[in-house]
Amino acid sequence: MDLKQLRSFLAVAEEGNFARAAHRLNIAAPPLTRRIQELEAEIGAALFLRTTRHVELTPAGRALQEALPAVFAALDEGIRAARRHARGDAGTLAIGYTGHASAHSLPRLIRAFRQSRPEVRVDIHGPGVQGDLLKELRSRRLDAALCFLPVEGDDLECRDFVESELAIVLSDLHPLAQAANLTVADLAGEPFVALPRDQGFYLRKAMDLECRHAGFIPNIVEESTEPKTLLCLVAGGTGVAIMPRQDERLEFQGVVFRPLPPDRPGLRHGLVWRKSAENPALVPLLAVAESL
Repeated sequence: MDLKQLRSFLAVAEEGNFARAAHRLNIAAPPLTRRIQELEAEIGAALFLRTTRHVELTPAGRALQEALPAVFAALDEGIRAARRHARGDAGTLAIGYTGHASAHSLPRLIRAFRQSRPEVRVDIHGPGVQGDLLKELRSRRLDAALCFLPVEGDDLECRDFVESELAIVLSDLHPLAQAANLTVADLAGEPFVALPRDQGFYLRKAMDLECRHAGFIPNIVEESTEPKTLLCLVAGGTGVAIMPRQDERLEFQGVVFRPLPPDRPGLRHGLVWRKSAENPALVPLLAVAESL
């Protein structure tokens, strides 16, 4: 059974005549007759009572005629839905994010995208560790991720979204808290509190890089996955830290943030996706990100 057979049946039912139905369908009468015969054979019932002048529907034919408008309406809606999905106007988009990289970028991006594509459902995953997000991106569980840049791998593409700075974080009672021209080199020999080394945290790599650039390996005395816990440890005098300057907005009592010298590279945040991305909704997401 195919659509040509069903549309041919409706034409004959509505015209009440094979010749007029054939003219309406722009085909010859014999092929139309064969379509109806094939449809009747597949259904296992006669659909028309044929006379020399016109045809009438059998009970089976009337039942089929009554059912077909809903079938074709559903089919048309399915075709429209498929086209909306193909254009990226509908569907589902899975976006992951890291806490630090996306605390301010994610709400703006999602709000603008939802206004642009209200029929696309956005599934938000996170906050997550950068290494885990990239694994989920590569395994196709995510369509895109908001995280720190750059990322490694020729299979990924990225677009910068916003930049921020790293800062030295000290207890407000620390002797260096008010030092002029403070640099990371001044922290050599100080105890550090930091994110765990082996869990894929980009900020831990950034901190280690700054210390190596300053000529020393940091003495880590305490680790935590939670920025607020690290700030508590700094406020209590357990150690110093290197964290994003945007964490100063947490207005944590007992700590001071001192920006790194302007010649040191900042933190780049952005959107990452697979080069082989198949989700059409990713295209309008990138367009929205570009406009922000």
